[in-house]
Amino acid sequence: MKRLDSMRAPTASSALQSRGDEAIRIRGLHDLGRRGADRTGNRVPGIATPAADLDYEVDDGLLRIRIDGPLDLRCAFSLLLIGQTVDDSIDACTLDLTGVDRIFDSGIAALVLVARALKEKGVEQIRIYGLDLDSATLKPFLM
Repeated sequence: MKRLDSMRAPTASSALQSRGDEAIRIRGLHDLGRRGADRTGNRVPGIATPAADLDYEVDDGLLRIRIDGPLDLRCAFSLLLIGQTVDDSIDACTLDLTGVDRIFDSGIAALVLVARALKEKGVEQIRIYGLDLDSATLKPFLM
């Protein structure tokens, strides 16, 4: 999997046509605490709440997006970037939320924004699945 360059994102379909079924991955901040020492020799502190990892791939006109981690404001920027890369070869999208462990209101807003962006680009079907509302880890975050 590749890391998506946030400033030079290829279109979703062209990025994968050149490498077959290889997906593009937007990495969260999970590895930030493992960077080692800074210039002074001190350990670099980790972030308390790492951002979610987002993977996406295109297969035969279907854009698949998978989110692993918290669904929050930090996902919004990555989701909107993915939405901007969509071209007319993509007519359906699935959002896999099975890896989401926490939901915040900003994450719900991010889903709405990416759905609007995809609709504007001509994506006719958007399916969101995999969210377990009875999960013990999600209950404190739901009202």
